[in-house]
Amino acid sequence: MRSKVVILCMTGVLLLLGLNGSANSQTPDLPAMFEVDTMEIAIVYTTAYPGTEGTWLTVWMKNSVPVLGYDFYLGIGNRDLARFCQDDTGGCVVSNGEMSGGCECLDEDCLNVHTWNAQIEIPPNPNYVTLFKICATTCCIPDSTTDRCARIYLDGQLFGAGGSQLPFRYHQGELCVWWSVPGDANADSLVTMADVVFLTNYLFRGGTKPCVCEAADCNGDCVIDVGDLVYLIEYLFRNGPLSVPGCVHCPHENCWPE
Repeated sequence: MRSKVVILCMTGVLLLLGLNGSANSQTPDLPAMFEVDTMEIAIVYTTAYPGTEGTWLTVWMKNSVPVLGYDFYLGIGNRDLARFCQDDTGGCVVSNGEMSGGCECLDEDCLNVHTWNAQIEIPPNPNYVTLFKICATTCCIPDSTTDRCARIYLDGQLFGAGGSQLPFRYHQGELCVWWSVPGDANADSLVTMADVVFLTNYLFRGGTKPCVCEAADCNGDCVIDVGDLVYLIEYLFRNGPLSVPGCVHCPHENCWPE
């Protein structure tokens, strides 16, 4: 009789331990935003030279259900590196392959990107597809600037059938500005006769000043003058030495429009 009681007690203890163990191993409840792994928004890592216009940042989406609209706010970290809005007539967003006026400049730190297009349903996509693009113009930042990436933060909503909100994950994107090319006075990322013409116009005809002063200081003597023009001509037409990184430091001019 006593052995039966002992067996029953041990069985009860093991049963309680088993229940507690299974309870502890259960996955805790997660917020709705993290339950859908295949609804994702990502911005492609992009690079551009200083002063480059028309650099496009692609916003990708991978969706498990149809999407009928979105309303996003894009916060820009390190905003002085680029201008993300064009004028009111040009627009700055490509949505579903066509230019759209759906980009609104709210202030210097945020863009509002939105579209409502119930007639063109974005079907489920198992792989990333382009959702929209943002046009950027990079500023004329000097080569001495060390932090050269504008980080892009996204907040907002995706909408499905009946206006329902769709949870999603977001992968942060960046637009990084490269260092200038020595001798590239006109900021087109090349060293050609066009740079000779650009420097000639700047030095003698009141032309536009170089975007990045270090690039126009072709001979590295810390002055932009006729010596740089001669240095470029020697390199391009007489097998002269390559341009060297300059040492002229121009002020960092924020290119956000007034």
